[in-house]
Amino acid sequence: PYSLCNNNVQVVFPAPDGTFWVGTYGGLDRFDPASERFYHYPLYPDDPGTSISCLAADTAGRLWVGTGKGMFALSPEDSMAQAIPLLSASTGRPLDKVDILVMDWEVPGHRLLLGTNLGFLYTEVGTTGIRIDTLRLTGQPVTALLPPREAGGPVWAGTPEGLFALSSTHTRGPFAPATYDHSPGFAEIQDLSYDSDGRLWIGTFAGLFQYEPSANRFFHYTEELHNPYSLSDNAIFDLFCDQKGDIWIGTYFGGVNVIHQEKNVFRHYFPMGQAGNMQGKAVSGMVEAPDGQLWIGTEDGGLHAFDPEREYFVYYPYQSGQKGPSSNNIQDLCLGRQGDIWIATYGGGLDRFSPGTGQFEHFRHRPGQAGSLPVDELLTLLLDRQNRLWVGTDKGGLCRLDPGSSYFRHYFPDTARAGALASDVVMALYEDRSGAIWVGHFGGGLDRYEPDADAFTHFGTQQAGGLTSDQITCLYEDRQGRFWVGTRGGGLNLLDRRSGQARAFRKADGLPDNTIYGILEDASGYLWLSSHRGLCRFSPDQQTFRTFRQADGLQSNQFSPRAFLAASDGELYFGGINGLNRFDPLRIRDNTFVPPVVITGFRLFNQEVDFRSPDQPLQQAPGTAQRVVLNHHQTVFGFEFRVLDYTQPENNHYAFKMEGFDEYWNEVGPQRMATFTNLDPGTYTFRVRGANNHGKWNLAGDAMEVVVLPPPWRSGWAYALYALLGLGLLLLVRHYTLTRFRLQQDLKLERLRREKTEELEQAKQRFFTNISHELRTPLTLILGPLEELQAQSNPRIRDTLGYMHHNTMRLLRLINQLMDFSKMESGYMKIEPTDADLLSAVRQTVASFAPLADRSHIHFEPEVPEGSFFASFDLEKVDQILYNLLSNAFKFTPEQGQIRLQLQLPAEPRPGELIRIRVCDTGPGIPEGEQARVFERFYQLPGERTRQGTGIGLALSQELARMHGGRIDLESTPGTGSCFTLCLPFQPAQATPSP
Repeated sequence: PYSLCNNNVQVVFPAPDGTFWVGTYGGLDRFDPASERFYHYPLYPDDPGTSISCLAADTAGRLWVGTGKGMFALSPEDSMAQAIPLLSASTGRPLDKVDILVMDWEVPGHRLLLGTNLGFLYTEVGTTGIRIDTLRLTGQPVTALLPPREAGGPVWAGTPEGLFALSSTHTRGPFAPATYDHSPGFAEIQDLSYDSDGRLWIGTFAGLFQYEPSANRFFHYTEELHNPYSLSDNAIFDLFCDQKGDIWIGTYFGGVNVIHQEKNVFRHYFPMGQAGNMQGKAVSGMVEAPDGQLWIGTEDGGLHAFDPEREYFVYYPYQSGQKGPSSNNIQDLCLGRQGDIWIATYGGGLDRFSPGTGQFEHFRHRPGQAGSLPVDELLTLLLDRQNRLWVGTDKGGLCRLDPGSSYFRHYFPDTARAGALASDVVMALYEDRSGAIWVGHFGGGLDRYEPDADAFTHFGTQQAGGLTSDQITCLYEDRQGRFWVGTRGGGLNLLDRRSGQARAFRKADGLPDNTIYGILEDASGYLWLSSHRGLCRFSPDQQTFRTFRQADGLQSNQFSPRAFLAASDGELYFGGINGLNRFDPLRIRDNTFVPPVVITGFRLFNQEVDFRSPDQPLQQAPGTAQRVVLNHHQTVFGFEFRVLDYTQPENNHYAFKMEGFDEYWNEVGPQRMATFTNLDPGTYTFRVRGANNHGKWNLAGDAMEVVVLPPPWRSGWAYALYALLGLGLLLLVRHYTLTRFRLQQDLKLERLRREKTEELEQAKQRFFTNISHELRTPLTLILGPLEELQAQSNPRIRDTLGYMHHNTMRLLRLINQLMDFSKMESGYMKIEPTDADLLSAVRQTVASFAPLADRSHIHFEPEVPEGSFFASFDLEKVDQILYNLLSNAFKFTPEQGQIRLQLQLPAEPRPGELIRIRVCDTGPGIPEGEQARVFERFYQLPGERTRQGTGIGLALSQELARMHGGRIDLESTPGTGSCFTLCLPFQPAQATPSP
């Protein structure tokens, strides 16, 4: 949906917002350069695709569309065009079969000029249509029109018969061009245009013509097969001069061509495989002869003579003998006093060429011959004011040929001799105003020749504050006597020849590169510096730089040493690796054009918004919309913008600011989009500025208001609701605060009560412990005498004493258990494991219950394995657990009942494996609902209060088992009996005793 409606384009017309109207065989489109999309505009409903032949715009912003079906007008606010009838001046009726071929506005009279199949029409625009003055017809089809450039000027009309100039009185007459070597043959003129300098451009089927009224001459431009910078096609259909003065050329089969006036300043010469062209492209040296002819040396094509007027090259290739240079690898040229040309070659020695005779004289290195060249690899030449020829070589030092002599005097480096030459590679030679000879070395710095001493004074990097590089490439003294030194890697140096101090200008200061190959000065005082990365214009006074590159029309970005020349007519020549550039520096202007800046697009969530789609925040085209309204969901949006200057659009710069959000301008370089996220609700203004490729800013720029609506929960009624909710919340908080205060008071009382209870419990515990101690002491004192009496008394008294001893021991054990509980609660009860024989300990405990079993008539069956089993455990506490379990079993087992003790050892005694001691009785059993409570302290089963027991033994035993890392399990069935199982984790003895 966004492509061109027809590939046959007949006319392109710029719109004020930076877009372009495109007329095709299939209808009218508008092209948006920012999005690179086409939008179709039908001229009337159900338009099948009317062929568009011409377009024009009036001061009201209306677009006038000429077609084979008549005239249409399209207003900015309309999406559909209005048909405009063409009325005859004599009858007032519409004219039939008028095919509008071309049209334009004559601004002073605000009259529309029409070129039609009937001829030239000079029209008046009315409210009902366009009235035609039929007396102004030329009588033949008019295919090109150009209104007057200034008041009183002619109207130019192109017809099959040629070019016509129509005066302001509308009389016609053929235009007779001045005599020219290549007389223009105006074949089917298709379009006409002025450029910014008032020159007339004529597009025909035979190429492009340029007419300079001031010189009354024509230039003809055509397609050249081997020239990529020529026209791509001779059949020209459309011409347009933009605000910058660049000429846009639409061709039939070659696409669009553009002549940038700034780029057109740089003439480019390079090999094209034809006579009259250069044969080598690596330019290395140049010199101008007195007749204005240039001699140009190349490293890959030998010697050329160039006629600047005819732009014609004559080639002098290498030939043996006296007919050509000794090598095609030419490094430098020098003009002799008699008009002869000195030629430095690399590998071929030195040549002297006489243009008058066409003869070459060769000077070569002759091994063993004094006074010959030291080497044949030469780099640079200089003829000084004394007519001495200085020759710089590669690895041969410096030599000099005096007038009338054929003997070369040699200068070689000698570290042992003061004043010797610095190095044997001489890259540059220069004679300043005082006549001093300067020698630039490639790696040895700079030397000045002192003729009185026949020695050299050295300048280099070893001197503090001196040159920034010892690789010297070029030298120059400007009109103000400043001495400039070009270097490789050290930039441009301004040398104080007295002190040796240098001021360096590098890439960081504005140079395109730190390697400088050539220095020239123009009439305005600018220095032109060729480099490794472009050509630079430098103002020594203002210390400003402007760089030109290949995109500006240069042969390439890389230039060559010694390939520079200031011609006598003020033009400058610079050579590089891809040919030669020639230009007049006075024609180079700074781009002072303040470019329009327009907002070209709006994006939502990184997707382009089509303003013609429903429910979009942008309801008009970005170029005309003044406001965009976003809801709270549309949190990511952005603007696209463009500077309407296409000279070097990649060098245009931008700055934007969202007023109400950004405090400062955001300078984003060539980036043409700004994105914003999560702006707070409110009203903002997006502003954008732009600068052209030379930094000329349009500070007014373009702007658009941005309204971000709040979400429903941030609207006015929402805030009213929030106020009510806030009031309710305050009341709720008040209620909560009071409730919390009451609760805190209750908690304080509860905490106080609990503290008092704990204090009471502790007091009871202390009292209980003290009483236990007090009871235990007399019991211990009673046991001793009882045991003595029991041993001495007769059997009858001994039985009574035994009963007393038994109950005393029972009371002592009870007191001991109470004291153990006290220790346990106080944290003083500790497990003290020792290595012991578990089986022996169990047997001893079991044996102590045998008499009780006999007296109680209870069948007691202990099942303890034979042998021994050593482990680490607290013997006393395990004995206490077993005693309590057995006592409990005997307590609840009736006469003739049965008690069974089983000790189960792990099959493989590993740490952590359980040892189980199971005590089962045939007592009444424990109800299921009471089983969980039997291990509680002081708990007794209901109905069992008459039995001997205190509810301490099982609780204490469970706690002791847990302290060992074990437990006591209970299995009981009422009426059958109970089984208590002591489970203890096995801990191996530290040292197993010997058997």
